[in-house]
Amino acid sequence: MRVLIVEGRDILRAGLDTLLRGNPDIHVLAAASAGRRGLELLIELEPDVVLVDHVLPDMGGLEFCETVLKGPFGVGVLMVSTEAGRSTVLRSLEAGARGFVHVGMDNSELARAVKAIAHGDAALDSTVAGSVIEWIRRGAGTGPGPALSARETQVMQLVSGGLSDRRIASSLGVSHNTVKTYLRRSLNKLGCRTRSEAAAKVARSGLLDLRPR
Repeated sequence: MRVLIVEGRDILRAGLDTLLRGNPDIHVLAAASAGRRGLELLIELEPDVVLVDHVLPDMGGLEFCETVLKGPFGVGVLMVSTEAGRSTVLRSLEAGARGFVHVGMDNSELARAVKAIAHGDAALDSTVAGSVIEWIRRGAGTGPGPALSARETQVMQLVSGGLSDRRIASSLGVSHNTVKTYLRRSLNKLGCRTRSEAAAKVARSGLLDLRPR
């Protein structure tokens, strides 16, 4: 899968580049130091995933996401940030990012997030995913709609961790179709159509504390 990095800080840009180049399934096309240059490369290189810092020297990461969402790019945005307060995560998802990760995650976690975004799934940093899981464990009955069953909760926990449907099936010892059924029921109960929409709705509900633990 083809990846573009948009990161204003030299050290972080080089670090992300190094981490991603260590994975044979991921090809880093280029790394831009500013948002507008990133948009130019997005048009020129047509990556599958773009990693964007929440803070850029010439435009905000949120503005970058909104620009990508409005355009005919067909690329998944993975937001990268040094902090993950509730407002930062929520606004990133609402701006169109499909995922959110902390700077400083290890190679396997970053690679898993990139692959999930490339396949159209959502990906959350493990700290943020842990907060989502806590809300799910309390049951959707604390918010609008019926509560999730125990198995639906398990599936949503693994989805929050960025696992694909097939990996979830393997983890739970059930068929791929069974996982799709549980996921469909869960999204219906949450009133969502996609994984990323579910994450945004959970955060927007105000029932969730997304601060790092």
